[in-house]
Amino acid sequence: MASFKKNIFLITTVTLITLSISQNCVAGNPLKEIFIAPGSKVAGGAANEGKDLTPFLKPGKCDKHYPWHYPLISDPVVTKKSLFVCQQNYALQYDTELKVPLWTSEYLYQYNFNSSFTFNDIKYKLHEGLPSTLQAIPKDYDNTGYSMLQLADPNNQRVFFDTYTKEKLEPLNKDLVQEAFMTINTVPAHPTLKTGVWGELEQYVRQILVKEPTLMVTTGIIYENKKSLGNIGEIKIAIPTHFFKLITTPHKHGSVAFIIPNKEILHINNKKVINPKTAISCEGGPCNINNFIVSVANLEKVSGIYFYANANKYDAVQIKQNLNEYYRK
Repeated sequence: MASFKKNIFLITTVTLITLSISQNCVAGNPLKEIFIAPGSKVAGGAANEGKDLTPFLKPGKCDKHYPWHYPLISDPVVTKKSLFVCQQNYALQYDTELKVPLWTSEYLYQYNFNSSFTFNDIKYKLHEGLPSTLQAIPKDYDNTGYSMLQLADPNNQRVFFDTYTKEKLEPLNKDLVQEAFMTINTVPAHPTLKTGVWGELEQYVRQILVKEPTLMVTTGIIYENKKSLGNIGEIKIAIPTHFFKLITTPHKHGSVAFIIPNKEILHINNKKVINPKTAISCEGGPCNINNFIVSVANLEKVSGIYFYANANKYDAVQIKQNLNEYYRK
């Protein structure tokens, strides 16, 4: 297991704090060699189950979820073979061969988090506008060693209106959470990630929203060297090698990005280690999200995705400057 150190620059309005961290990578597979795997042709004819896919063939129809432009995958073949889905609170690009979302994009508002609901009866469901043959079902994950991970976090799917009663808000929020439980929003993930470092990262997003009025959050997957970790289920869902998350405060033009391996990672929240021989550690102990921070420029390079194409040049420099990190609180 190779390890390298980086300096992190956390830039705030009053101070510059420099930290030293360690990030573990698979030996012989540096991050610069990671690229998105190609997609496939959209199913046609009878395979579409009589459903018209025309509304899902063109990107850029969900501006409210990506006001600085949707994520641009550098390989045009992938784009031509993808479906683009607009949900109420997030957007995604779906690969019809790999059977996974390549990215999701959310624009989060602090005031929506005044809504607080817990729904225990939410189940995974298919997107009614897409052929079932293109979508995973929970059974595809049985006995695979992987769990269903939502790219667009269900805990972010909420809305609040101060003129609405709790009784009126509840069904609205339940519908939003249900959309996050559509299987087109799910990918195969190591089961320890959700309770460990990935869960910590999702909580970090909400911690930022305590202080910031809005956030842009882009979450996605990466296939190292254009190869998956295999596939699962009857429809052959391709297992990604890495996940990423890009968090941006649009009004301050500050960002922080993360790339996290799809492996068991030692974390303080996971008391049991499934496989000590292959589990990733950080300096011999548990990891946290700081161990997986990368620059936005590096994320673009290794993911093959260009972010924020409509941002002006000044903002782009602020967001993507080639420091190890840039995040202004």
